[in-house]
Amino acid sequence: MKKIWTMRGCDEDRLLALARELSLNPLTTRCLVSRGLTDAGAVEAFFSPNLSNLPDPEELTDVKKASVRIAQAIRKKEKIAVFGDYDVDGITGAALLASFFREISIDVGIHLPNRDDGYGIKRKHIDQMKEEGAKLLITVDNGIRAVDEISYAKELGIETIITDHHEPSGSFPDALAIINPHRLGAGHPLWNLCGCGVAFMLLLSLRRHLREEGLMAGEEPNLKRHLDLVALGTIADVMNLTGVNRTLVKFGLAELSKSSKPGINALIKLSGAGDYEITPGTISFQIAPRINAAGRMGAPSEALRLLMTNNADDAYQFAARLDKTNRERQSIEEKILRSIDELVDKSGLEQRSGIVLSSPDWHLGVIGIIASKLAERYAKPAIVITKGTNPARGSARSVEGISLLDALKDCSSVLEAYGGHSMAAGVAIECEKIDEFTMLFDAACAKRMPAAETKKIFYDAEAKISDITDALVSEIDLCKPFGMGNPEPSIAIRNAVISERKIVGNGHLKLTLSDGNASLDAIAFGMASKVPDDAERISVLCTPKWNIWNGFKNIQLKIKEIEVCSK
Repeated sequence: MKKIWTMRGCDEDRLLALARELSLNPLTTRCLVSRGLTDAGAVEAFFSPNLSNLPDPEELTDVKKASVRIAQAIRKKEKIAVFGDYDVDGITGAALLASFFREISIDVGIHLPNRDDGYGIKRKHIDQMKEEGAKLLITVDNGIRAVDEISYAKELGIETIITDHHEPSGSFPDALAIINPHRLGAGHPLWNLCGCGVAFMLLLSLRRHLREEGLMAGEEPNLKRHLDLVALGTIADVMNLTGVNRTLVKFGLAELSKSSKPGINALIKLSGAGDYEITPGTISFQIAPRINAAGRMGAPSEALRLLMTNNADDAYQFAARLDKTNRERQSIEEKILRSIDELVDKSGLEQRSGIVLSSPDWHLGVIGIIASKLAERYAKPAIVITKGTNPARGSARSVEGISLLDALKDCSSVLEAYGGHSMAAGVAIECEKIDEFTMLFDAACAKRMPAAETKKIFYDAEAKISDITDALVSEIDLCKPFGMGNPEPSIAIRNAVISERKIVGNGHLKLTLSDGNASLDAIAFGMASKVPDDAERISVLCTPKWNIWNGFKNIQLKIKEIEVCSK
């Protein structure tokens, strides 16, 4: 597929006026205007987000009702149960609620499902809560589709407060309160919260009600200290880092760098993340995979114990176990990927619009990662199914422009169940229906696949090497944290002269580029094969960043795309 570099359009008059008004570099201003930030107030709020500007949590439907009921349970000394999930978002959300209740001396039961149980709460979990004497159940990152299970809990005398951010399907469960941002509509500032973020908003409201009713035992919990958990959940669940999420993550990253939680500190140290600035990338590639490994390999409670412990020695042991589990996960994943590569090569699956692969030997805990890598590699939706469960279960990942939920709806006649997001979903299916499902899914993706044979790669601005200054990079830093919905600014530099080059690490290309007036270092990860040895000039899409190493600080271009220029 041919790639076409395309600069994002913006109002040039507005751009120049904004640059003058805020005394910003026009390159920075172009990056801001292309993101829809067109007035001084919006830019200043973007540069300096503030927790005091968060929306009132009680704008979320049923939050006030839930807070009143929890306060009642505390007053009457009723047993409260919390039910989370086996991924980072669900684990951090459960840890957040448990930490809050522990700080106000309220003992709650914490429950997490194993991946073998399948997603969400089951009757056996409710039976266990009943045995423990629970009168009130609070779900985190699940529950919006648990219609039968919540009705069963009600039959047993357990009232339920659902906190979830997944899309509803059909009728709502018969719960006391259903706190889900989707009930607000896509335009609301709180619409894009993750599960842990929803739980955080509930606690903001609950703390207020407990204070007003005189039910706060001891010192009032400082919820800002728990934004490290919210940042982990938001980034790991790939939520847009815009608006409220960006504010929560910005302050959450600051809390991560000085966390009071021994478990988080141990995980940061053991993963090597503490040697550098903690960024969303640090969480995505170093911290979150270790937390997720517990749920993927069958013991999410290990991760919960890590996040909840107050003992530094225990924290290091828990973190070491998660690190070992993560290495085991990586080994299994690599083995499956090798077998899938052979399968794809032999079967011609590359010609299909949607990929479906299945095996009885694939580990349930890693099929989501495999599906993600296949979708990225082949630029099309992919579903990986393990037949080792009954029914068989699959994990799906999509690409931009194709909604998994819409595609799976076309295939619903052969599915036992499905659910998730437009980009990530899960399915349950009887083994004998997988072949039929494969054809239906391929057809569903084909009719949604963009017809163009070219892919547009958008960038924000064009510049020369000599335009990239210390002041510009410092302004770009004000746009952090970068992630989904707030990508790193992308700048095109054309016909740069390669003055130095060498291959480092595993196929990474380290360069010095110049324009005759200035030179800058550059790094292109995994792109060593894209630039022939005799190439003299290249054009790049890149992000200028600070490179700090051994006490030295200089500008380095992080290259995202390369085109070799003709001689």
